[in-house]
This record gives sequence, structure tokens and C-alpha cells, in this order.
Amino acid sequence: MDDSLRLAHVAVHKVHL
Repeated sequence: MDDSLRLAHVAVHKVHL
């Protein structure tokens, strides 16, 4: 479950960048 949350977090950060 941590992987899924982490992937979503990274995706959001990538979009912000």
C-alpha cells in the first residue's frame, strides 16, 4: 500500500514541477 501512495505522491510532485 505504501508503494501506491508513494507513486501517487511522486506523480503529483512531477505535475507541479
